Amino acid sequence: MLVALLLLPTAFSLHSAPLHRRAALRSLAPHASPRFRARARALVDGWARAQLSAASAPWTVSPISFGADPTGRTDSSGAFDAALAALLARGTSGHHDESGTVDLGGALLDLEGGDFLLSRPLAFPSNFSNFGMARGTLRAAPTFPPGAFLVEVGTAGAPCTNWGDSCTEDVSLEDLFLDGGQVANGVRFNAVIGVNAGPDLFVVNFTQSGVVMEGGHEVLLHESWVAACWYTPPERCWLNATALGSTTGVLINGNDHYLNQVVVFGGLNGVVVNGAANLLSGVHTWNTQIGAVPNSTGILVTQWQNRLETPYLDFVPLVLEGAAVTTVTGGFFLGGAQIVFKPHPSGYPVRGVFISANQFFASGATPDVVALPGAVPYSSIEDVTIAGSVSDDPATPRRGVTATITLRNTTSWVADFSARLVWDAANAATPLQAVTYSLWGCDGSFASTYAKVEGAVVTIVSNNPANPQCSVTITVDQSKRAGA
Repeated sequence: MLVALLLLPTAFSLHSAPLHRRAALRSLAPHASPRFRARARALVDGWARAQLSAASAPWTVSPISFGADPTGRTDSSGAFDAALAALLARGTSGHHDESGTVDLGGALLDLEGGDFLLSRPLAFPSNFSNFGMARGTLRAAPTFPPGAFLVEVGTAGAPCTNWGDSCTEDVSLEDLFLDGGQVANGVRFNAVIGVNAGPDLFVVNFTQSGVVMEGGHEVLLHESWVAACWYTPPERCWLNATALGSTTGVLINGNDHYLNQVVVFGGLNGVVVNGAANLLSGVHTWNTQIGAVPNSTGILVTQWQNRLETPYLDFVPLVLEGAAVTTVTGGFFLGGAQIVFKPHPSGYPVRGVFISANQFFASGATPDVVALPGAVPYSSIEDVTIAGSVSDDPATPRRGVTATITLRNTTSWVADFSARLVWDAANAATPLQAVTYSLWGCDGSFASTYAKVEGAVVTIVSNNPANPQCSVTITVDQSKRAGA
């Protein structure tokens, strides 16, 4: 054992080494071979150097070093202000990136697993890049300014003239727990580009918004959990309209942002997309439950050119308000969750929408896709495709913009499509755009037929007063088609 202790650097004792290192040391004996002693020295010294390097890494700043209380018992805002100032001082070398922001060289605000109480926002100002924060908990004190954000990345409301409305770049937030304490909001990204938010970002107990992307481009929020309040007991949170108020889990007020593997489990709205060219992939919303909280949505999309891949709408609807050039594919809709079209207040057309290969489970008699009427009618339906949906319940009406009905062995050919079309007669912007039919298996002959259309009802009319018995297949399309 004496030999083992002699091998240790002077700054460390046997008890400061990890358990597996201690076992290696205890296995040594005074008569160990020189080769074995050399290997043991390398083992322990390598660990020791790594610990010293981490403790004195020039790119890390610890709020604890400035007096922050890692137990969360006292306010640490002053210490965080000092730590942030030290972090920003890393930019005094004068190095700037191509857009002019100050490059902090990968500087990290390391919370070291602490739990910190804040009475005011932690605000990273604009015009800095290449920095991050990780490994700890931030909680809002009761005296926190109501409705302010625990963390601001980029200066809120500051003008930004950089290309793409992006004045803060290359930021990383990971392994963080943000608790608004029912007084504050979570984190807001203001005019930023190139943000890695996640993995393991947990945002709870906010009053209005959990995560907000305000302008900017290419914030990647991934492997994260967001909730306005805790999910147990449910009657206190996600089944309680008063508790949820007007909260939104993730609010995207910009273009080209990404959500990947994000769960929202409490809020009036799970995700609201008020921008274009955003991608949501593997987003699971169970923020409330159909019928429990009026006007709630799992995902609400109000702008064009957005893509939703493999969403999971868990007892909450996906609402497309004036959608255009929008894709919804591979989704799972549970417990009566629907895809809902809603007319945009500005009267935008529904154009270029592709909805495909979605699964609806435990929906009962609730239609899979519906269109709501509104004060402003739908201006037009153009190049919309709804196809490939499946349901576990044969009673679930499946609706689309195209539908086919076959009438077999009859002399009266009247087909009512109103229950099979998304836009019924009450809210359709235009009548049926196309009707095709074919007669087959007739037991007589006639000179000619034609289709008579009244709303969503199609009647095949023959000039033969005594119609022969035939089967007829009728297909209709509500959508205008490019080139047709």
